[in-house]
Amino acid sequence: MALIAPQIALPACCSIAPADTTVSKPLRTCVTAAGEVVGRIRACSTDSATQTLQFIRTSGSVDYIIGESQVLLGAGTNGTTPYKDLLADINQGNPVTLANGEVLKVRSKTTVTAATKIDVTAEAVALG
Repeated sequence: MALIAPQIALPACCSIAPADTTVSKPLRTCVTAAGEVVGRIRACSTDSATQTLQFIRTSGSVDYIIGESQVLLGAGTNGTTPYKDLLADINQGNPVTLANGEVLKVRSKTTVTAATKIDVTAEAVALG
């Protein structure tokens, strides 16, 4: 019987605040030679408006838009609206695989409302 080695979770998170305007922020940069898998990408928002998040894969110095997802106002923070599972919209529910050096970024298409933020978290593990 083969043993399965436990995987170590790698950090993958960022907050989008009004000061970020519509600039993309890194969610995860792949630093392992064999690549990484990023899954369970979720968003919670204290914003009083629904925001559209856009996800970008950067390979080399080129940005590739991979999808968008709307995060409802108060998602995961107001007691009535659940957090948003973003993978369902940006990758048909499947994890995103990154090659060494690739970056998964996220941005809000419009500036987040003053004094609010959107937290984006994920779980990443190394391949190999």
